[in-house]
Amino acid sequence: MEKTLSFIRNNNWIAMTIAVVAGVLLVVGGVQAATTISTNVSTDGTLSVTGASTLTGLTSMIQASSTRFSVHDTAYFGGTATTTINSTGLITLRNSETISNATDGTITVGADNLVLVGTASTSAIKVGDEVDVSTINGLIFGYCTAPSLNVAATSSATLLCADATGVASTDRVFVQATSSLPENFVIQAASSSATDTIQIRVFNMATSTPSYAADTGINSFNFWAVR
Repeated sequence: MEKTLSFIRNNNWIAMTIAVVAGVLLVVGGVQAATTISTNVSTDGTLSVTGASTLTGLTSMIQASSTRFSVHDTAYFGGTATTTINSTGLITLRNSETISNATDGTITVGADNLVLVGTASTSAIKVGDEVDVSTINGLIFGYCTAPSLNVAATSSATLLCADATGVASTDRVFVQATSSLPENFVIQAASSSATDTIQIRVFNMATSTPSYAADTGINSFNFWAVR
C-alpha cells in the first residue's frame, strides 16, 4: 500500500513539475512571439528596444533626449495652435505665418505685418526684389551747423558743416536748408570728403549788394547720408 501511495505521489510531483515547466515555456514563447500588448506596460527600470519602433497616438516624454531628434515628415509643436516644420525647411507658425529657405542663401518670411524688435539690421540690406536694387550698408541722418560765409552777388562758395556726426567720406549726401538761410541763397551741391564733414556749395542769386545780404549767416542744415 505504501509503495502504491509513494508511486502516486512521485507521479503527481513529476506531473506538476512538467506542468509548471510547460507553463513557463508557453509564457516565454508567447512573450517572445508577441507583436501586440492590449494592456498598459509600466516599468521602473530602463526599457531597451532594438530595431524600429512605431508609436501610434500622442506620446508624452517628461524629459526629451539630449541627442539628435530626426523627423522625416511634418513635426508639430504645441497644442491646438501648432507650429509645424516639414522636410523642405518650411516653418508654419500658429497664425499661418511662414519662414522658408527653399532657395539656398535666401530666407523668406511670409506675414502681413513683420515687426523687428530692437535693432532692425546690423548688416547690409536691400529694399525690393528687383535684380538691380542697390545694397544699403548704412543710413545716417541728422543736422549740422556751418559758420557764416560772405558770398558776393552772382557767385558761389562752399560752406563746411564739420559736426555731421556719423558721415563717412564715401557717403552719398543729401542736404536741406532751414528757414534761417537768406532767401537769395540756394544750395547747388553737397558732398563729403572727410569723416563727420559735409561740404555745401551755395549760390548767391542776388544781382547786387547790399540790396541783398552777402552773408549766409550761421545756419543749420538737415542731412541724410547713404553708404
